[in-house]
Amino acid sequence: MRVSLGKSPDGAYQRVIRRVRTPVEAKATLKRLQEQYRPGDATGTPPRLDAYLASWICRQEGRLKPKTIRTYSTAIANLAPIIGHVRLDRLTSGLLSSAFKTLGESKRRAGVERSGTNTGERTVQQAYDVLRIALNFAIKRDQVLRTSPLGAVPRIKLEREIDFLSKKEVLAFFHALEHDPLRSLFHLAVATGMRWGEISALAWHDVDFDGAVITLHHARNEKGEIGSTKTRGSRRRIDLPLSIVRELLTHKKRQKRTIGECPYVFVSSAGTPLHASNVERRHFFPALERAGLRRIRFHDLRHTAATLRLAAGQHVKVVAELLGHASIRTTLDLYSHVLPGMGREAAAAYDRVMMDV
Repeated sequence: MRVSLGKSPDGAYQRVIRRVRTPVEAKATLKRLQEQYRPGDATGTPPRLDAYLASWICRQEGRLKPKTIRTYSTAIANLAPIIGHVRLDRLTSGLLSSAFKTLGESKRRAGVERSGTNTGERTVQQAYDVLRIALNFAIKRDQVLRTSPLGAVPRIKLEREIDFLSKKEVLAFFHALEHDPLRSLFHLAVATGMRWGEISALAWHDVDFDGAVITLHHARNEKGEIGSTKTRGSRRRIDLPLSIVRELLTHKKRQKRTIGECPYVFVSSAGTPLHASNVERRHFFPALERAGLRRIRFHDLRHTAATLRLAAGQHVKVVAELLGHASIRTTLDLYSHVLPGMGREAAAAYDRVMMDV
């Protein structure tokens, strides 16, 4: 077996190779290596931040999803050149604040901006979150740090800019999809707010036509592999509007006629898994253009679903459960733009009730 130990302080990759014969022996060997290469030295001196983060991230392999490991590694790579030389016990809130400021400015100077949100701010927020997790691990598990100086550093707040279609725009979009073979996919996205990974992994056995319910417990990742959903809260049951039930039944008959028996609800014309970029390029963007609408992301259909339901007066908790949010706070933070209108409608409803008394 080959075990990666991450990068050393000078940036070189560290690996060790051990010969094992069984999975049990491999697990025991890995545990011994983790103890052997535990951060710090024989005198108990805490390691430098870059050395500790390199050790920490390599020990997360197998515990976290590959995409999460890549995200964390990017954050570490951004932080290490700025403050990696500082020992853990010499980190201060002032040093960390200065490091985050430097990181944000360097990214802003790069002039990269996407989705209406400054990349520098996103990068700093990501670095903050990863460092918080790592320092907590250093305190509770490795015991090479007593307290985290990050507690005195406020986390940068981002105003997430989301886009969504209005009811009128949704109707125009649906009209433009009238003859599209994947129209059911987009109808389902707007009706349920399902993520792309959830829709592309949806199997027919997940759809209960009699009960008008979808059970979600799988999602397809960016490599096309099917695994568990994003979070535990993402595993959920979704009640389907009857119009969507009818749409899916029609889609299933059409699929069986053109492709044959297929386990998944949405596939290509050859019966293979769908790729997000192909769906956007060949179906989504052309439909938006035909409808005379601006170009949005597929994920914005999720925002559209939430916004339409909240604007119709559906309770925030119900919408949070529909979307699979771990906390209702996430839903409130994302869709606060709808809530003022809901407040006005509630006040008007009170007046109508009281006038009838």
